Amino acid sequence: MNLLPYVIAVLGIALLIILVRAVILARGLDRLHKMLISCRHVLDAQLVARAGAAQELAGSGLLDPASSMLLADAAHASLGRAGTIVADGLEKQEIFTSDGTLADGIVDRDRARVETELTAVLRQILASLPDHSPARRLPAFDDLLLSWYQAELARTFHDSRQTQVVRIRRDHLVRILRLAGFAPMPTTFDADLKGSTYSAPEPPANPAQAYAAEWPIGPSGYPERDAARVLLFDPAGRILMILGHDIDDLDHRWWFTPGGGRSPEEDPRAAAVRELFEETGIQLDPAALIGPIAQRSEQFHFAAATRVQHELFYTYTLDAPVDTLDTTRHSVIEQDVLDEFAWLTPQELTDMTQSGQNVYPSMLPDFASTIWREGWDGTTPTIR
Repeated sequence: MNLLPYVIAVLGIALLIILVRAVILARGLDRLHKMLISCRHVLDAQLVARAGAAQELAGSGLLDPASSMLLADAAHASLGRAGTIVADGLEKQEIFTSDGTLADGIVDRDRARVETELTAVLRQILASLPDHSPARRLPAFDDLLLSWYQAELARTFHDSRQTQVVRIRRDHLVRILRLAGFAPMPTTFDADLKGSTYSAPEPPANPAQAYAAEWPIGPSGYPERDAARVLLFDPAGRILMILGHDIDDLDHRWWFTPGGGRSPEEDPRAAAVRELFEETGIQLDPAALIGPIAQRSEQFHFAAATRVQHELFYTYTLDAPVDTLDTTRHSVIEQDVLDEFAWLTPQELTDMTQSGQNVYPSMLPDFASTIWREGWDGTTPTIR
C-alpha cells in the first residue's frame, strides 16, 4: 500500500493549520502593537496635562518661593520631554536635537526619570501644603490631581498591553517565522506616578444593582438601554468614526459613530452632545443638532453578554475641519477598547464593509451619503 499520498495530505493539512495560526497571530500582534502605541498617546496626554497644571500652580503665587521654583523646574522638564513615553523604537518619530537638526534614530529622553522626579516634587508639596491653603481651591489644583490620577491609570493599561505583546512575541511560531518583523520588543514605562490624592468616584455598593439600573432587562429578555449618537460631518463630507473592540475578544472589532447611553430623564440631544464631548473633545450646542434623522434598535453580541440598545441619531456639519481630537476624558474602559478615530467618506465606509470590516449601522454608508447630498427630509426612518 502506497502511503505517500496520505503522508503528503497529512503534511499539507498540518502546514495549512500552521499558516492559519500564523496569520491569526500576525494580525493579533499587529493590533496589539497599535493598541500599545495608542495607550502611549493617552499616557503622554495625561502626563502633559499633569505638567501643565503643575506649571500653572507653580506660577499662581500661592506657594512659597522655594516650592514654586522646584515645581516650575520639574514641570518644565516634563513638558520638554513630551511626545515619547518609552524610547524602545516601537514608535518611529522625528526628533530634533537642540541645534535644530534631525536626530539619528530614537533618542532616549529619559522620560520615566523626569516624570518620577515631578512626582516626588508634587508629593513633597502636597505633604507640606496646609489644608486651608488657597492653592487647594484653584482649578489648576483640581486639574493636577485628576490628570495625575488618570496618568497612573493609563500607565497601568500601558504596561498591561505591553505584557500581552511580550507574551505573544515569545510564542515559538512568532519567533520562528519572524511574524513581528523588525519591530523591537516593547518595554514598560518605569516611572513612579503614585501619590495623587484625587478622590475617584466610589464604586456602587452593589455593582449588580448599578448594572441593572443602567441596563434593565427589557422585553427582549436581554439588558436594554436608550442611547443617542451623532453623525458628524466635516466640511469635506467626511464622517467621524470610531474603531473599537470587544474587551473580551480582541478579534471582534467594529466602526461606529460617536455617542452612548442615556438615562430616561436625559434629553437625547443633550446626551448625544455630552457623549461626543467626552469621546472627542468636540463641543456642540444641543439645539444645533439636526434630527433625529434615524433610529435603530439592535442586539449587540459581545463575548460575555448580549445587550439591546435603542438609538436615536442626530447630525451636524462642522464649519472647519478638526484634525486633533481630545481623548483625555475617556474612562478607563474607553482607554482600553477604543482603538482609533478617523474621518472617513461614505465611499471609504462602503469599501471597508466590502473588505470584511464591520461598520455599524450596516446601512450607514448609503444613509450618510444621502444625508450629505440631500440633507434631512424631516423623517426618522429605522436603519439597520
